[in-house]
Amino acid sequence: MLIPLPSYRPSFSHAIYAENGALLSAQVSSEEQWCFPLEQDIPQDLATCIVLFEDEYFHYHLGVNPVAILKAAIDNYKRGRVFRGASTIPMQVMRMRSRHHSRSLYNKLYESLAAVKYSILNSKKEVLNDWAEMAPFGGNTVGVQAAALRYFGRSLDNLSWSEYALLAVLPNGPNHANLSKNRHLLKQKRDFLLRKLQDRGHFELSDLTLYLDEELPTYVRSIEQNALHALQFAKEKQPTKYIHRSTIDQEIQHRLHDILDQEILHLHSDDIGHVAVVVLDVKNDKCVAYASNKTNKGQGYNYIDLAQSARSYGSLLKPFLYLHGLDDGHFLPGQLIADIPTYIAGFSPENFDKQFRGAVPMEQMVSQSLNVPAVRMLHQVGLKSFYKDLSKYPIRYLNRGADHYGLSLILGGGELNLWDLANMYKGLSRDRLSYENPYTQSRILIDVQPKTIIKKHKGLNLDYVMDAMSDVNRPREEANWESFGSDLKVAWKTGTSHGHKDAWSIGFDAEYAVAVWVGNADGSGRHHLTGVRRAAPIMFKVFRALDKHSWFPVLPPKGVRVEVCSESGKLRGQHCCHSETKLVASSSHRYATCTHHEKSKDVVAEESCKYTFQLPPHMEYYHRRFHGNHQKDRKRANEFASIIYPEKDLKVFLPKESKGHRKDMVARAHQGADAKLYWYLNDTWIETTEGTQHELPLSLEVGQYELTVIDESGNRDERSFEVIGVE
Repeated sequence: MLIPLPSYRPSFSHAIYAENGALLSAQVSSEEQWCFPLEQDIPQDLATCIVLFEDEYFHYHLGVNPVAILKAAIDNYKRGRVFRGASTIPMQVMRMRSRHHSRSLYNKLYESLAAVKYSILNSKKEVLNDWAEMAPFGGNTVGVQAAALRYFGRSLDNLSWSEYALLAVLPNGPNHANLSKNRHLLKQKRDFLLRKLQDRGHFELSDLTLYLDEELPTYVRSIEQNALHALQFAKEKQPTKYIHRSTIDQEIQHRLHDILDQEILHLHSDDIGHVAVVVLDVKNDKCVAYASNKTNKGQGYNYIDLAQSARSYGSLLKPFLYLHGLDDGHFLPGQLIADIPTYIAGFSPENFDKQFRGAVPMEQMVSQSLNVPAVRMLHQVGLKSFYKDLSKYPIRYLNRGADHYGLSLILGGGELNLWDLANMYKGLSRDRLSYENPYTQSRILIDVQPKTIIKKHKGLNLDYVMDAMSDVNRPREEANWESFGSDLKVAWKTGTSHGHKDAWSIGFDAEYAVAVWVGNADGSGRHHLTGVRRAAPIMFKVFRALDKHSWFPVLPPKGVRVEVCSESGKLRGQHCCHSETKLVASSSHRYATCTHHEKSKDVVAEESCKYTFQLPPHMEYYHRRFHGNHQKDRKRANEFASIIYPEKDLKVFLPKESKGHRKDMVARAHQGADAKLYWYLNDTWIETTEGTQHELPLSLEVGQYELTVIDESGNRDERSFEVIGVE
């Protein structure tokens, strides 16, 4: 047969389904229709209804029914008009595919010939499925899948005989008899088919009464829209598919939306417009909830998927820096690190509160999110070493090289997205639980396996980092969480980007990882937009809405035991009076030995120890200034003048400002009591300062310098440094 078959098929809607098979979200097709492809044969009961109503001899003819044609011709002749058609199901499919709107004799002849060829080339099931996929159901609803959802709000395999009968009769003139117009005619057609079904023995007479009593739907339902951005993400992963089967848990997704509906109202009142949340199942390594751009109701839909949008991540990499420092043997857990004014190659970080603490245990860099210790730690472990370590995580950004970001890398100087960060933190949990490939990105689609990422940390070091993360002061809403006897223990970290444009909070336990971003999609900042204040309370509410919580099992005491100074956290030195044994993952030649003890000049010093712990002057000054001068557990062994900044052999970058003048360098020194300090630069007196806090601006050109301070007792301190800059 030389008759060409029409090739048109309707464009399909994209849809994403929850793990239990429930529809989460869908989009109209490119033809602005709701039309879903069939993934399997239609239910047998629906097939029975369609055949019995549309083409009773469907299984016995080859595309055209001669008996039906003869009967239609006789009836139409008697009535003097076209009253009865003779279209078979294959003919209807050919008409829908050829998109014929007029019923001319030529079109009818073509559809008949094409139906014969089509029936020869396709099985009865294929023909019936094609009809079910393309049949019009009124308005912009096409196909039985879309009709089941829009008329009954349920999937096609979960309908009654009455509902299947309605689907079978609706395409028979959907614009003539529908839910809003001529409803009685539609019911007559349905009831006629139901009686016919009962007469053919498909169900009992007693059931017929029940089916006839079922009311017709009163309105066309809206398609569920609970995961539109997850659908958008799925389309990127499966661009050739229309139906996306996800790992999302329908119940958790609904709970998340309920929480965000309330939270967005509070945020919107403070001119904060958007929030995104990702929830990952740790043990099964899958996404169970995805709400990536929740906006206030009435604002319209925002198509930006903020869970995939690159944003400045603030302090969220600090736990990974701490872990890197422990893994590579640069630091011992709990070791003191300087928190003092720091200038490295022109970069001068500040803590959030603009204060310096002198020295802090390393875990406080994480728990209190201190910027200065983080930058100093990154400088010590090596920017390129840490950057190389980051490249092993499942992240798509931070790809411009270590030198592009510099030391600001640890303070949000690059960009990451919520999805990748959630997977990094989830990886910490899976790593601690000893799962294979812990940092592989979690599945969000059932039939898509993510790329394997080979990386693991040392379990003992993970414990130290997680202890720091779980010992953070809770936001106000969770301030007394321990006093309530709560078993909700979470390791978590917040982040706030520069300019208060992004607020983050990500946490995990042994069951789930929850990641939250709050801000404005256009990048506008708000002074009160911080991770602790805005994102963390939402994160904890989401955790409490989850049905499982557990902490990590205790690890067996495997590792290397080292003797460390109880005060500095470094390896015990010869003058350390108080020490303790600490278990570490492995020994390292990089561990520093404590040198912070000096022979005591205090006559009441303990007889058993003639040495007292003493921070270096530049650290001691800021430690006493932050904590106050009257600490019972701290004794000052010397009170002579000392230079705080610049540090020894420092290279100071001083850029040129307006009119060619180079920026001043501010030198700092201190003396325990009110006193005069005499300043010398390259052995030339330049200034005298008084008090306990001494600062001196210096206008310097490029070159080598020797800075000296001398107090009134003749004590002196010296620093060599170099000024560098672009000429």
